[in-house]
Amino acid sequence: MVHNRVGIEHGIDLRGDGGYVVAPPSLHPAGGPYRWILGREPSTVEPAVLPAWLHRRLGLPAPRSAHPLAYWRALVREGVEEGERNNTLAWLAGHLLRHGIDPVVALDLLLSWNAARCRPPLPENEVAKVVESITRLHEHRADREGPA
Repeated sequence: MVHNRVGIEHGIDLRGDGGYVVAPPSLHPAGGPYRWILGREPSTVEPAVLPAWLHRRLGLPAPRSAHPLAYWRALVREGVEEGERNNTLAWLAGHLLRHGIDPVVALDLLLSWNAARCRPPLPENEVAKVVESITRLHEHRADREGPA
């Protein structure tokens, strides 16, 4: 059973068993309907992974990779088609960074993977932007999580 908790961090509450969330199309007490922020609707955004620091705070075991090792091996071997390239590069960058790979090395590896396995390959500057973005996110999370 997951219990509801309020104020885990500023602006972070946990809704578990028996909890509820007020969201569209509910009405706000002021009279207007709640609305999703444009481009952030549940149908357009993947749910975020619960960060390791929050797992620890809640007394839960540390999260594991969402995919088994066989998934990563197949992905690296088989590559991806147009429409999957950016997300897959982001997942691979995150996977490499979580396993302690230096961001410069991760970029070199992903540039090679992009050239060999993306159909068609993305421009190199786009791969670099993806890796830079995931590196910033990874560093931001590491700063927030602090030492394990």
